[in-house]
This record gives sequence, structure tokens and C-alpha cells, in this order.
Amino acid sequence: MKKVGGIAGNVFQNRRVLGLFGVGVGKTTLAKALLNRLVVHFERRGFISSVREESSKDGGLISLRNRVINDISHQVVDGDDIPAFRRTADENRVMIILDDVK
Repeated sequence: MKKVGGIAGNVFQNRRVLGLFGVGVGKTTLAKALLNRLVVHFERRGFISSVREESSKDGGLISLRNRVINDISHQVVDGDDIPAFRRTADENRVMIILDDVK
């Protein structure tokens, strides 16, 4: 966790993506621990679980997009509100964790 925290420490300079992958190694637990440890550094954050399952449903990708927008902008999503997401992401430090992504 200490090493991952060090890697994640560079997140604040630019937008970054950190992938955790492998079979049965506690990725969800590690992601939640990372979120809990770094939560104080982000004004907005979201943890979206079951991405693989949700995305395979009819309208699943739109539902996931709306969940992310709602989590970080604290707004009810009405239609295609990508501008709200961009504004929030540009004006705040944002951490989004997508769990169980295929």
C-alpha cells in the first residue's frame, strides 16, 4: 500500500490512470484502501462497482456514465450532461475508481 500511495502521489500534477489487474489478488480491497487513504486529496470522488456486469446490459454504458457524472458533480443527470462532468473535472481534483472492468 505504501508503494501504491507513492505512485498515486503523482496523480495531482496531471490526469493519470492506474490499473490494478490480476486474478484473485484483492484488487477491489486494494482500490478501496487507496481511495480511503487518498480521499482527503480529492474534492470529488466516486467508486463505481460491477462495471463489467452493468456495461453488458441494455443502456448499461449510459447508466455507468450517468453514475460517474452524478458521483463527482453531485447533480442528477438529465440526458447527455458531459459538460457538467468536464467542468467538475477541470475545476476539482477528482478520483474515480471503476471496479470489475473487463
